Amino acid sequence: MHRVRLLRPALLAALSAVTVVACGSLNPPSQAESSPHKAQHQQKARKRRPVPDRTDTIAGVDANHDGVRDDIEAWIARLPDNEEQKYWLGRVHTAVTNSMLVDVKDEYALREVANDITLTTDCQMDAYPPDTLLGYHRGAEIEKLTVNTRARKKAYRRFNASQNGTVSFSYPHEACIRP
Repeated sequence: MHRVRLLRPALLAALSAVTVVACGSLNPPSQAESSPHKAQHQQKARKRRPVPDRTDTIAGVDANHDGVRDDIEAWIARLPDNEEQKYWLGRVHTAVTNSMLVDVKDEYALREVANDITLTTDCQMDAYPPDTLLGYHRGAEIEKLTVNTRARKKAYRRFNASQNGTVSFSYPHEACIRP
């Protein structure tokens, strides 16, 4: 009797796995997802998307020396966001890039970079309507696009590890003044 009780959950799990494999997935594609129109739309979107900078350098290519990598600048320019939102997205990118470039043995420099990340992230979030998650999603996308190579991920992890145990604070909205 005891063995049967233990065997029942295992059998149910195995049966579920076999069913998922046999069916292909838990969520079969809808007709809209498998339409040729969607494939054409995805292909056009790929053409519009800037080519990501995957150079070996941490900072990447910034031909106009404005502190924003060219591929990120092109991505931001294509967004339907307003100028204030785009400005803060560029600043977040610059702050994340600086975090990858900072000397993790220099406590003062680490604090300055950490403060800049906090300030720019807070200001970038404040630039978007508070009742939506758009600001959060844009910030996460900037971080993902900025930290897009193995070397950049390693440098970003090194910075984040150096922040272990530190305390940061949020800036008041009044601190979000563009130079």
